Amino acid sequence: APANVESVDLGLPSGLKWATFNVGATAPEGYGDYFAWGEVEPYYADTTTDPITWKTGKETGYSWQSYCGSSSFTEWSTAPYDATTKILKPEFDAATANWGSDWRMPTKAEYKELIDNCTWTWTEDYNGTGIKGYIVTSKAEGNTNSIFLPTSGCRDDSSLYRVGSYGRFWSSSFYEDDSSYAYFLNFGSGFVDWSHSSRNYGQSVRPVTTKSPSALPSLPYEGKVGKGSFKFLHNGQLIIRKGNKLYNALGAEVK
Repeated sequence: APANVESVDLGLPSGLKWATFNVGATAPEGYGDYFAWGEVEPYYADTTTDPITWKTGKETGYSWQSYCGSSSFTEWSTAPYDATTKILKPEFDAATANWGSDWRMPTKAEYKELIDNCTWTWTEDYNGTGIKGYIVTSKAEGNTNSIFLPTSGCRDDSSLYRVGSYGRFWSSSFYEDDSSYAYFLNFGSGFVDWSHSSRNYGQSVRPVTTKSPSALPSLPYEGKVGKGSFKFLHNGQLIIRKGNKLYNALGAEVK
């Protein structure tokens, strides 16, 4: 994982933590890389229009061939998702492949959890960067942590679309009615929802983890107090260590 990434505890019922920025980015406002669903290499690593080598399918002219059940597609040799769970296998998960086994892409259900349990506040200028998007803040009592999701748009072939207007973030869940499609978080000014689209689109990836913030690297500031120690995370959260236990600023133990 990048040296400065943090996991943010938003007080979600599942206990899942969300990364502070996208795969390929170095800050919350960064758009990062764009991935086709099930691909672990960026959709287009540069501005050229040369075809990319797909891992779960291939692009031939204007046709997209991948492993799916649709009659309009040619079956491919490798299924990137688990037939039981209906989600991407780790080796086809862009978050896991690029950041390591502590991280993965969120499922459709986990995006719904994020929508239902957080306050989504639209901003036209995140922290003076000029980037539009949503500040997603915990609704849990005593928890003011937040993450930022930028309007990174999407890629189709060599072109970028809807950058600065919409955010499109892949989930790890494929669309049950047609496995040539997969679910993604979709938002713009005035709406937040999830939708599905063809797997060949290049979209953003925001990793999640079950690890506590203290278990991940690169805390920006730390020090000692008495016989314990403390760390301030990039999201402003204070973690206090006493013996072998970790606590937040309210005195609640962090698992």
